[in-house]
Amino acid sequence: MIVFVENNTNFIIYGEIAKYLTQYHNVECCVLTLSLSKEKELNNNGIKAVFLGNIDDTKDISFEDIITQIEKKSDSFTLAQYLNQDRHLKYYNYEKSYNILKEYTTKFYTFLITNRVTLIIGELTWANELVFMYTANVFFKVPYVDLLNNYVFEKPRLTFFDDKHTTQYMSIFATSKADDKTSIDVESFIEKRYKTNINAIFNSFSNYSVVKYLEKYKLIKKYEDSFDYKYDFKIKLRFNIGKNVNKLINSLFKSYLFDTVDLSCDYYYLPLHIQPEATPDVVAPFYNNQIDLIEKISNALPIGTFLYVKDHPDGMGYRDVFYYKKIKSSNRVKLIDSNFKSSTLIEDALSVITIAGTAGIEARLVNIPVVTFSDIFFGNEIDHIYTIQNFNELPVLLKKFKYSKGQFNSKNIKEFLGFIDETSFDGYIYDPIIQPEVMLFENIEKIGKSIIHFLEVYKR
Repeated sequence: MIVFVENNTNFIIYGEIAKYLTQYHNVECCVLTLSLSKEKELNNNGIKAVFLGNIDDTKDISFEDIITQIEKKSDSFTLAQYLNQDRHLKYYNYEKSYNILKEYTTKFYTFLITNRVTLIIGELTWANELVFMYTANVFFKVPYVDLLNNYVFEKPRLTFFDDKHTTQYMSIFATSKADDKTSIDVESFIEKRYKTNINAIFNSFSNYSVVKYLEKYKLIKKYEDSFDYKYDFKIKLRFNIGKNVNKLINSLFKSYLFDTVDLSCDYYYLPLHIQPEATPDVVAPFYNNQIDLIEKISNALPIGTFLYVKDHPDGMGYRDVFYYKKIKSSNRVKLIDSNFKSSTLIEDALSVITIAGTAGIEARLVNIPVVTFSDIFFGNEIDHIYTIQNFNELPVLLKKFKYSKGQFNSKNIKEFLGFIDETSFDGYIYDPIIQPEVMLFENIEKIGKSIIHFLEVYKR
């Protein structure tokens, strides 16, 4: 059985993928829902669904036992860290968030021991996602895949969200000074992907409108369930008001916040991650305090060098003016306008420093060395990517980048791009209310076939 763990309105597209796999590949599927009304609607449409809240959890194992076993198997796992970084649970006190996760996990465990599951595809918030993933892997040896955030640590790699980046990487590679391009026909690859109707879906992602968001809100209210803590609208309202207020204030003080870019000086480039976000908060939870990280990097800078920090283009509302002031208070740190072109900063940098961002790939495509603070998926695929295990390593690396500038030419970029080509798929996972084109049969078919391919490769 393939199990889809639904989240928000994406249960609509997951339901269609499940129906496709059942009808065309004779694979048993089930959508595990967090709402009783969603379960009823899916079942009425011929899609097997189970409401997590109705499962009587087993008494054979406790939540504490589950977490203890996960801690023994994974050195990096700490429950408190994930609860503190969860997009929703962090707003509750520890006891409440702990009890919510306890109820979800024990019911999920019960579901797994009473069903023969071969693959789980989920998209929950982070604490749930990680605990569910470890529960499936540690106790049942079942792979848990998040199609958006890609939590499968080993090959094969199943991803649709990064398909946009795939074409972007290929385009950069086609115009780069990489030593050898003979193993990949880059131009044909790009042409092939842009000709598909699936890419036409992505290219139409400007279809945002107030009407669609109102439609989504009505749908969310329709399926609201007290069991699903993500429907706590007080938290959503608090977050959205704060984000919009920050965006307004930041725009008013824009001229005072940002420094002038001097590409002729020696600098290292650090692009900020949006937070809360899975990339820093889940992949590298112990390095996700970006202000603290910037201060440590600034103290490790070689003489005569600077650290250029630029916010994510979509991140201006996530941080207030005081956050930016703290960044600027560190020695030899310059804050760059988020609208400044990242590729320009990357090309002239001594190195790119990132917690777990794909800016590291862009840097290697133009022969710039990279420092990461996590075991990100591309770290073992490309040369001259250095993963920091201890801050004492940082000054040595930064000096190496300064005094060996221009000596980090890529030797295995072509193999990496081959890896990306082989392990990413055409197809888009997106909110079907905001982007209804994702429900086209061609898109559902491509995603379904990719899931079957993933299972076949995974079993080898």
